[in-house]
Amino acid sequence: MKPIDVTIAIAVQILWAVGFTLGKPVVAHFPPLLMMAMVYGVTALCLARYIPRIATPFWRLFLLTSLIAPIQAYFIFSGLKGLPASTAILVLQTQAPFTVLFGWLILGERPSLLRLGGMTISLIGVAIVAGAPEAASSWWPLLLVGIGSACWSAGQAAARGKVLDEGPTLTAGIALNATPQALIASIFLEHGQIEAITSASLSLWALFLVFAIGGFVLAYSLWYGLLRRYRVDQVIPFTLLMPIAGVVSGGESVSLMELLGGIVILIGLSVVIWSKSPPPLRAS
Repeated sequence: MKPIDVTIAIAVQILWAVGFTLGKPVVAHFPPLLMMAMVYGVTALCLARYIPRIATPFWRLFLLTSLIAPIQAYFIFSGLKGLPASTAILVLQTQAPFTVLFGWLILGERPSLLRLGGMTISLIGVAIVAGAPEAASSWWPLLLVGIGSACWSAGQAAARGKVLDEGPTLTAGIALNATPQALIASIFLEHGQIEAITSASLSLWALFLVFAIGGFVLAYSLWYGLLRRYRVDQVIPFTLLMPIAGVVSGGESVSLMELLGGIVILIGLSVVIWSKSPPPLRAS
């Protein structure tokens, strides 16, 4: 990867981490599907000038959006309610190997053993950062988060090879589809939407805008641009930086184990970044 693109990939993780750290009060106040509908609505408005440029067929974009917006949100947010934070961090990192797997199945991008090794090293680092996970109340929340992670991963692999648009245009198309999808899902699956909207303070709305513009408009525009230029197994491992970025952006003191885990994650990412792509599979 070019140094500028490595910088962009790291910047996206920081944008996500800072956005979600600042957005914690927003997530706690609004029903999750309603919040996603509002976030994608803001994203669609901010990127409205790209909407006429969308070249991906509507049905393909609609299905892609369903995977990475309302479906994954419903499973992940439902599962997170029954998981301690440390366990949730570990389970969400399954998005990285899931996406590499779907990249292989959907796109034929076979990962090299060296990249798989680098990803394994990074996952060990994530486990060190998260610490020994507390016991979950049952396996059901773990399963829900795992299903949601798999849905997001399948969508990322599809965004790599099954769309015709660049980063900002693809983000605009996804937002345009996700807004009504998440809103309809919220109407049928949630309650208290009107009360949440009318009771939100000005400071909460300001945090919401930071969360939407930084964590979605800007971050996903850059992210999907990277997915268009590079293989899945080159880009996705950067998501394993999220635990480090989350600790730093949260203003928490960094323990020795967290520092050690961060170093291990960076070692694994270095292996992924500098390893060569395997040759494409020859047709039989």
